Amino acid sequence: MLANNEICGLLQVKGRGVNGRSRYEYEIQGKHSLEFLTQKGPVTYEMIIAIIEDLLAVMEEMRDYLLSPNQLLLDPRSIFCEKGRYYFCYYPANEQGIAESFHELTEFFVRETDYQDRSGIYISYALHKMTLAENYQICQVIEEILNNQEEEYEDQEAEEEDYEEDLYEYGDEYEDDEEEEQYDDWGLEEKPVGDVIKEKIGGWGFVKRLFGRGMEAPQDDILREQRNVDCRKKY
Repeated sequence: MLANNEICGLLQVKGRGVNGRSRYEYEIQGKHSLEFLTQKGPVTYEMIIAIIEDLLAVMEEMRDYLLSPNQLLLDPRSIFCEKGRYYFCYYPANEQGIAESFHELTEFFVRETDYQDRSGIYISYALHKMTLAENYQICQVIEEILNNQEEEYEDQEAEEEDYEEDLYEYGDEYEDDEEEEQYDDWGLEEKPVGDVIKEKIGGWGFVKRLFGRGMEAPQDDILREQRNVDCRKKY
């Protein structure tokens, strides 16, 4: 079946006997294993979604060829990626069931996901938790996760559509029942220059108290400027 058909999502394979044992060779030209990719960077949310989507698709494709998903290898060394698409190895002699293999894959996701990727952490732990159940169905788990992600995305889009951004720009006139008030930038134009300088000294004192006594305010320069202002006022 594998020799005579090219099944979408499965690596092309050739089998031959060597010293009384079966040997399988897979075509991986232009592809990189998941293990190799995680050596270059952590597992991401996008990677997890792509892997489980492609895994679900290949299992559905295999049904048409009467192939059991229990023969899929889900070891990170046996999952290959090319241009964002993931391919899987079908190993007829595999003795580990798909449920156990997928559970181990979710453990790999949990270990290798970037802990700053909140979406990636959420989905990796959710998958791992769901595979702890006895006799869980892998297709059901993947479909449930994907449906939850789709619902969350739709809810987020709906929230963005309902949100109307209210922007304020300096100088805009707002309608109000009270009489309009004229104001200037920072309200400094009506204050004497000497009062403004005193405010600057007081402001620096606040910063000094906030960060400790190690910072000295430029008191001399400011006071010198204040004296100059007072002199200009007299003359």
